[in-house]
Formats: sequence, C-alpha cells, structure tokens
Amino acid sequence: DLRLDSDHFPLQQDVRVQLELSYQYGVENGYEIALLPVELETAPFSILKGKWVKSGEADGKLKTSRVLPFRHRVRREADRSAIIADIQRGVTQLLSGRIKNREDKIVVWLRHRLREQRENLDQAGEWGGLTIPDLVKHLLEIANNHDRLGVSQNLAEDLKKEAFLLFLCALGEQVSETITESIRTKLNSDEPHLISEHYANAAGILHRAKPDECWLDQLWKKVVTRIEPYENPQLYGESIREISHTAWVFPDFLKDFAKRNPNFVQKSFQIIERGVRDVVSKATQAMDPDSETEISWGHIRGFQACCELVLALLRLHDTPLVANPSRMSQLAKSIRRADCLLTKTEKEVRTSLHFELDQSEELDRVSSLAYAASYYLVGHETMNRARID
Repeated sequence: DLRLDSDHFPLQQDVRVQLELSYQYGVENGYEIALLPVELETAPFSILKGKWVKSGEADGKLKTSRVLPFRHRVRREADRSAIIADIQRGVTQLLSGRIKNREDKIVVWLRHRLREQRENLDQAGEWGGLTIPDLVKHLLEIANNHDRLGVSQNLAEDLKKEAFLLFLCALGEQVSETITESIRTKLNSDEPHLISEHYANAAGILHRAKPDECWLDQLWKKVVTRIEPYENPQLYGESIREISHTAWVFPDFLKDFAKRNPNFVQKSFQIIERGVRDVVSKATQAMDPDSETEISWGHIRGFQACCELVLALLRLHDTPLVANPSRMSQLAKSIRRADCLLTKTEKEVRTSLHFELDQSEELDRVSSLAYAASYYLVGHETMNRARID
C-alpha cells in the first residue's frame, strides 16, 4: 500500500493534485510516487512523497475518536409509521385470500418488516390502532390457515416464530417461568448447532426485559462459543445481532458483559473480521454472471450486525483492536469493500443507528453504517482526501 504522511494532515479543505510517477531500476520498490498541488500558492504543501508499506501496516499514528456522536436505535416517527402501515397492509392482503401467486413473497417481505420493527417496540405498544396481541392473533391465523391462503408451510412456520417473539416483547417482565424454562433448556442443548435462530432472538428479548438474568451470557457461552458459523449461519448471525442490539439499548451492557466473559472482546473482533470477509467473498461471487451465488437478506443483516457491534466495542477502553492500528486499518478497508460490493449487487445496508457525521456527496453511495464504522476505526485524521487529476 502507498501511505502519505504530512504535518498538514488533517487538511482543512480538499487539495487538487497531480500525480508524479518515477521508476528507479534495480532497487526494491523502485516506483516512487509524489503528489504535486495544482495550485501551489493556496496549497498547504509543495510536494507529498508516498511511502510504501505492507498491506494494512500503520506507523502508530492512527487514532480512534473516543466521542461517538450518534444516538442508539433512533428511528424517525415518519419511518416507523410507514413500516407499521406496511405491516398492516401485508397482514390484510394475506388474510383476504384474494391475492394469487404472490403470497410467499408477501410473507417474506412481511417477516423482514416485522424483524425491523420488533427491535423498536414498546412493551405494550400500539401500532396505529393495531395492538401487539391483535397482530399475534392475525399472524397465527395466517400460519394456521396457510393451505387455504396459499402460503407455504415453511413460511407459515416462520410466521409462528415471529408471533412468538412478538408475544415475548408484549409480556416483558411478565413472561411466565414455564416459557423461560423451555427457552433455557433449549439453549443448554447438547447439539447447539441444531437450535433454531429464533431462540437467539428470544434470549435477546428476555435479556432486555430482565437484565439481571443474563440471558445473553448463556447464549454466548452455550451457543456462540460452541459452534462454528458454517454449522448454523442463521443462529450464529442472530446471536451476534442480539448482542449488538442490546449494546445500543443499554450503554453499560458491553462493559459488564466483557467482565463476566473474559474472552468476549477478542473473540468478538475475530467474529467481526471473519464475518466481513465472508460478505466480501459472497458478494464477489454474486457479481459473477456465471455464478449461482446470491446475496440474501441474511447476509445484509449479518454485515449490519458486524458493523454495529464493532462501533459498540470501540466505546470500550483498551480493547485489543485499538492497540493494533494495523488491524483497525485492515478491518476498515474490508468493511468499505464489503459495502461497495453490496451496493453493486443492488442491496441496501440499513441501520437504526442515527449518525451525526458530515458525509460528502462523493461518498453518498457508501452506507452511513459502513462510513461510520470506517471513520471510527481509522480515526478522523485519515478521512481527509486529496483528489488526483
């Protein structure tokens, strides 16, 4: 990689430059690159000479901002109202029984919307006149009458799982011991790779309702640390997502969680790095016209969870990643690469985090989540750019 260093960084404004390339025969790294300002009289430097470094290498000057100017899980009321209206419309269409040949597509879309909105529920909330018990009842009605309504059995089972999770949200602290014991027994299974991913969602919901019972500790110890991602990608991904989501609901959660689970921080960074690499690999394959690989909603959801978790981890002091600028730089590069490839496959990376960052127009195709993750990994000094003509 080519690295540029200057006492004038961070730049106060963009500087248009020309690229000067020279080659010296017979020496290692014989190519020399320098940047020359187009308008010398207004530029803060007369020349910048590049220095070759190993990929991802840094000189220790990279800094991570400790102030993260964004709020957790803020969704604009207009967006929330639109999602609720969409959910109501989808349920109504399915219950009517009048649509043909599109039922499964509507169920998949409805399931995605439910998962998005479930994370923003008030325990006893009302969705534009539709209460959570009403919605649970409608979902079960669709699932139980799936043959008549033209919905496949697999998707009907998915709707039952979503109804169960909404039911847990509505119960909050009032959830019965019978339900909690059945979930706990499932998480303690001798074959964790066979557990359905909705048990990870259930553990997250219960932990946020009853933090003292440490449900996510059990999920981490009994599931995440005992299986490999390929054994059950959905379960693994949803487990990470629940931990990430809880980290933004309760600001002190990660600090306490890391104390109770000493290997958590190091293991999490390994999971994030591997997860982002997998997305890059999948997206690269999906762009090949001869490949049958497709980017699923689960891949997008997994990438989102990785980015949100790394941002949460950066709020902790003395994490292994902060002490390793080279590793931070490489992870930031992988995140930008994954986001770029997902954009090229026409997939949208969304987040409920609200960022207060100035993102230039030339980076408007970069998702706000990937931009923020990269920004805080490498430090704001390195986000300044010199345009090359």
